[in-house]
This record gives sequence, C-alpha cells and structure tokens, in this order.
Amino acid sequence: MSASKLAAHSARCSTAVGSPIDTIVSRYVDYLRARRYASDTIQRYLASLRHFARRLDKRLTLDDIDDALVMEFVDVHLPHCRCPRPCMRHVNTVRAALRHLLSVLKDEGLSNAGRAQLHTPVDIELELFRHYLVDSCGYAQTTCCNRLWHIRNFLDSVFGQEAVTADQLTSTDIENFTARYFKGRSHATRLTYCVDLASYLRFRGLHGDDTRALLAAIPKMAPPMPARLPIAMTNRELDLFFAAFDLTSPIGMRDFAISRCLADLALRRMEVVRLQLGSFDWQNGTVTLTHTKGGRERKLPLPVQTAKALIRYLRYGRPDTSSRAVFVRQIAPYDKPISAVAINDLIRSAFVRAGLDERFRGVHALRRTAATRLVHCVIELAPVEPGAMDRHTST
Repeated sequence: MSASKLAAHSARCSTAVGSPIDTIVSRYVDYLRARRYASDTIQRYLASLRHFARRLDKRLTLDDIDDALVMEFVDVHLPHCRCPRPCMRHVNTVRAALRHLLSVLKDEGLSNAGRAQLHTPVDIELELFRHYLVDSCGYAQTTCCNRLWHIRNFLDSVFGQEAVTADQLTSTDIENFTARYFKGRSHATRLTYCVDLASYLRFRGLHGDDTRALLAAIPKMAPPMPARLPIAMTNRELDLFFAAFDLTSPIGMRDFAISRCLADLALRRMEVVRLQLGSFDWQNGTVTLTHTKGGRERKLPLPVQTAKALIRYLRYGRPDTSSRAVFVRQIAPYDKPISAVAINDLIRSAFVRAGLDERFRGVHALRRTAATRLVHCVIELAPVEPGAMDRHTST
C-alpha cells in the first residue's frame, strides 16, 4: 500500500473529526516509510493514532501534544480503556506509535519539546555540575547521566522548586537522603550514591562553599563481604555457547559476530555498538577502538576466527543501509546501530539456548572469559628460570 493510500485510509477511518493529528498524517506516514517500516506496522501505528486522537480535547492543538500527554494516555488510559471497538489497545504498539508522533512533531517544529523552556533552580544547578563532570573530570556520558540522576534526587528532596543554595545544606539532609535511598539497595548501589554525593559536594567546594562538615556526614561504607572469584567459561562451555547461533539467518550471523567480538577481543557492549566499517584494517589484521570508556584510542589484533565471523556477517547478513556502524538493526527502524540493551538480550538468549543460563547471565561473562584465557596464555608462554621449580618445592 502506498503512502498516499495509507494516509487516505487513515483519514477515512478516523472517528476524531477535526483532530489536529489529521493535518500531519501524511508526514507521519512518510516518516515511517523512510525508515522502512512494513505496511502492516504502519497500519497498526495509524490505528494507535486514531485511538489517541479520540481522547484528545477538541481545544488541544499540536503544540499541546507532549511527553506528559502521551505518558498519561499510555500509563493511565490504556490499562482501563473502555473505548468502543475497533481501537488499538496494545501498550507497546501504542507507545511506539506515539513516540514516532512526537519525533515528527519535533522535526516539523510543532512540539514544545524542542523549544527552550524555563528551567527550575535544580535544572540550572545540574547543568553547572554537568559541565564540571565533563570539562574538569572528563567522565563518560553514561557516568555523567547516572551521577546527575542521583544528585537530582538529592536536590529535589531538599529544595524542591526553591533556589539551590549549598550553604543551607545540613548534615541532617545528607543523613535523611541516604537513609531513604539506601533502603533495599545493594552495597554497590549505596557506595555509588556516596561517591556521587561526595563528587557534588567537592564541586560546591570549588565554588567557595564550605562543605567539609557535609562530606564528613556521608556514610563510610564498610567493605563488602569477600566474594568468590568471577566465573569464567570453560572451553567446552564456550563451544556450546558459539554453537547456539543459527549461522543460516542474517540475525544469527550478526549475533555470532557480536559474540566473537565480545569473547575474543574482550570488548564492552558500547564498544561493539560504536564499531564502524572503517575501524578494521583487514590487510594488517587490526581493529581500532576510538570510543572507549577511558576516552583513549586503542588498537587490537584481530583474531582469525573473529575476522571470519565478521566477514560472513558483512557479506551475507548485513542489510543494505546507509549507516556506517558495523552492527545494525535487522528490523525497522533501519539505518540505526544495534543498541547495548539488544546486545545484552541476545547474549542472554544464547546462554539459554546453550543450557548455560544457570551459570552465566550477562555480557560481562564473555569479557571475564577472554581475560582468563589471556592470563592462561601468558602463564603458559612465560619462560621458567633454571632451578625455579627446585627452589619452589624446597620452600
């Protein structure tokens, strides 16, 4: 079905006469078509828009459609929907359709989301803190986001919508916050909150505030109980894991190549996501990582088995796409790299298929396995001094 026919079909079926969404249906369909969504999927998304349009107040305009309105419809209306049939009620489908609607509105300049809005005092304070984390500390984006989220919780609990003034903070504020957010959380999460609070208070100290008493009020976390060494996969388990991928399907070829990068090169998920076609020097057998956790460029040797898996995927499994990312989505929206969450899911699924899910769960098991195998290789290749074993046995 063509885009014009889809738009006409939506207009005929819409029961929301005069709905503001009717004016951008054609643009919405073009947006989905450009991302190569199937016609059936576009129809379901249009049905979701019609359901959403029924609930809109007649006085609302496109400017009034924002994240809050969408969230209210998905989280409040859908679970208790009694709208007359036919209407789309599938939560994931409706949420995806409305997310695309917000993107179209933003592209067309019709959404308040892309316009400058008034910032609360907490927002302004967090923006200053973000510049400190990025410019002075050089933290990665993920670390900054997590730290800002924790500090936002802290500042909101103390100041709310009022002005943020560090000299009004007291040790009691620190104690009340940690007591509330420590409840039911692991030792590692509690330690993270303490580190983030200390980072923020040091930031305020650089701005002339006396935060010594506040820093002293942060709980001193006792070391965790001694844990057993991380478990690495044996050669047999690794063989079972690699055998769990279907190398006759494009998705199986992609997932197998990702797994080889994780297990052979000890890459992190985001390092796999950020691999580009130009990252590989096939002639010299190397791969260059430019977006690492430490922000430094690294060049690694490319094992033969990893190269073979990559070549198989690039030749027979990778879809036609304008993206320069090595690993891309196999379903719409196309032309986008695979996400870190998707990598975690595909590795977990492979553990289940291999019957290893009781021992291994996450992606990091492959990184630990690669490190363990490397240590074993170093031990095996290390030269032994003459008489070293005699001295060892005599002691």
